[in-house]
Amino acid sequence: MKIISSGWNNREFMWSFEKYFYDKLGFGQPDIPNCEDLLGRNFSYFIFEEGGKNWMVLLDADDGSGIALDNCKLFEDVKLDLMKKYDVVDYIIFKMQYSSKSPHNDCYPYSHKTYPLGYFPYFPQQIDDFKKTTDLMQPPTIDFLWMGTVNYEDNPPVWPTGLDKKHWQLGQRIEGFEMIQSIKESRPDLNIVLSSDRIQYFDYLKLVSQSKVCLELPGVGNFTTRFFENLKMGKCILGKKLFLELPYEIKADHHYISIDDWFELEEAMDYLLDNKRVRYDVMRNVRELWPKLTYEYALKHMLSTIKKELTNL
Repeated sequence: MKIISSGWNNREFMWSFEKYFYDKLGFGQPDIPNCEDLLGRNFSYFIFEEGGKNWMVLLDADDGSGIALDNCKLFEDVKLDLMKKYDVVDYIIFKMQYSSKSPHNDCYPYSHKTYPLGYFPYFPQQIDDFKKTTDLMQPPTIDFLWMGTVNYEDNPPVWPTGLDKKHWQLGQRIEGFEMIQSIKESRPDLNIVLSSDRIQYFDYLKLVSQSKVCLELPGVGNFTTRFFENLKMGKCILGKKLFLELPYEIKADHHYISIDDWFELEEAMDYLLDNKRVRYDVMRNVRELWPKLTYEYALKHMLSTIKKELTNL
């Protein structure tokens, strides 16, 4: 595999992964420092030669899975120009917010050429460093933790006719946030930390380590970096059932505790506080995922998928 042309993603949390696989494969530095203006927001690429033919790999780090019309920001004309310029015979896309099912990929025009990439925290190495230098056996003092931002100014994107707004993930985020707020106000017996304040990353990880349960609200597309941070921290997570797909399986009520509706949240919170064994079972089960939450696993999956595609063409 010989790289012919390549470019960095515009999303910060993709840079360390891209650097990892370029270093591992001996590709050197990509030619283009930021692909946003060239290829479209949240896309990056590399073109390689194998067996006397040239192939293109696109990386899609967008927040949308393809459920709405604005979920794919690739400049198709530029893709075609690059394929023509480098005599590319075919291409493949690896997507972070990935689904193979309707309605979550109905508006993604390349769904037949797309595979799951995996999802990464912003700073995985810092999480590993924190775990090595912190006593994680201290009894937790926070019952439930959620920190993040909620944007009440956002509206649904260009929405498919007839599709239930329950699939609009930012709307679900607002509903969940308001439910946590309501429970916090009505239940002074629960130590709930709920905040949109920005703090130092290690201070945030300290709060995570001091929490019995980390609450999860959906991101723009469903997956959040916070969810994967909490998995790497080995925490018990409570949130709505995930519907997007990864190169590996995350099982509801095994690797995290799931609910179907926000009205079930308070009951689930009480259940987890009253059942330490259940929390500890989830925390033990999460350790099964740790080898798969790595750049190494994502790269191996990417290379094996590319190999299969080349074999089939």
